[in-house]
Amino acid sequence: MTFTGSMSSPLARHTAACEDTPTAQTRQLKRTWYSDRGKRIQNIGYESRLNAAVAPSDYIKWLPQDAAAPDKMRQLLIWCFQGQLDRESTEEDPQKKEIAGVAKLIETEILSGLVNGKVSVDWTRTTNDEDLDDTLLTNKRIVKANTVNRRNARDIELFTEKLARLRDEEASWSRAYKVAVRPLETLTTDGNSVTDSAFLAYLQKRADGADLRHDVVERGIEKASNSALACAHKSIKEDLDANTDKIFHLLHRLKQGVVLATKLEQEKFSNKMSHLVRSFASYKASTRGGREYTARDLLRGISRIDVATGKAVK
Repeated sequence: MTFTGSMSSPLARHTAACEDTPTAQTRQLKRTWYSDRGKRIQNIGYESRLNAAVAPSDYIKWLPQDAAAPDKMRQLLIWCFQGQLDRESTEEDPQKKEIAGVAKLIETEILSGLVNGKVSVDWTRTTNDEDLDDTLLTNKRIVKANTVNRRNARDIELFTEKLARLRDEEASWSRAYKVAVRPLETLTTDGNSVTDSAFLAYLQKRADGADLRHDVVERGIEKASNSALACAHKSIKEDLDANTDKIFHLLHRLKQGVVLATKLEQEKFSNKMSHLVRSFASYKASTRGGREYTARDLLRGISRIDVATGKAVK
């Protein structure tokens, strides 16, 4: 501040004229202009955009000073989104036009939500607010799936797959039955229906003119065939079960033998062999009267241990 005129004595009735410097006047005018512009923006809403010459780092300088913190944040986000959209529109790549269009549509929806107030930028609200966002989990009941229901769902999937396999198997058996068994149903074992004249003539020729009872011969053939068929079925079932049991028993014995051999190798022989090798390597000649043991002596000692424990190789 500079003073013009002359300073008089306090007792005098003269006053001193004062005025601002040009710099202070300019600063005051800018402050007034910023305040008026902020008020205009606040009255208009959140749709205003800044001049393209303003750098994004200077956006915060243009925010209305008398606005609330959430309103300032919303206005700043709107300017940033709008500036980004303007820059993307000038830098659009023709080869990625479709992808860029989708991205721009999403950004436009976010910008519209910020302008209309649908997107909340106030992170200071508490859980007692009545206008909580529906997308939040606050004051909502979370239902956890029952363990029994999840297990039942897995069982249903397993049984559904098993039922499908059984249906396929049933269809396969049905096709095999139609091909192999159904044609045999037309055959009959009734003696009155047998009309093989060549077979009857052969029997008459072999009988040398004897009185041949055709019904007795036919019943005998039928009985013999049925008996042979029954024996075949019985023998197949008995032999199959016996052979299956033998194979299962043999496999079980082989499995137990492998387990036993592995256990002996890991728990008995390997430990003893390692102990003997370490003892032989660390043995000193002075402990046994100066005698040095050779590999032959070591093998002999191992054999004696095996004989003593009853595990010698037979």
